Amino acid sequence: MEWRIKYIEEGKILFIKTKGEMRRSSNYSMLKEIAVEIVKYNCRSCLVDHRDITKALNTVDIYYQAKNLKELNVPQNIRIAVMHPH
Repeated sequence: MEWRIKYIEEGKILFIKTKGEMRRSSNYSMLKEIAVEIVKYNCRSCLVDHRDITKALNTVDIYYQAKNLKELNVPQNIRIAVMHPH
């Protein structure tokens, strides 16, 4: 999976655009990079666009995303919106 992270200063929003096949390992790598950017820019909102992925994570993996973000020290008051292909 490939991803691009862009900081939108107006609104303090971190925008993440993904494409390709999503796997657990690449998803966790992306989360680590996102965590660094959230702290760097002091973001309070993230918009994740997964509309161009060819394979999504299963329900259990998605459920554990919050736990992964907590382990990566992402502030718990951040707002995250995710767009999926379906």
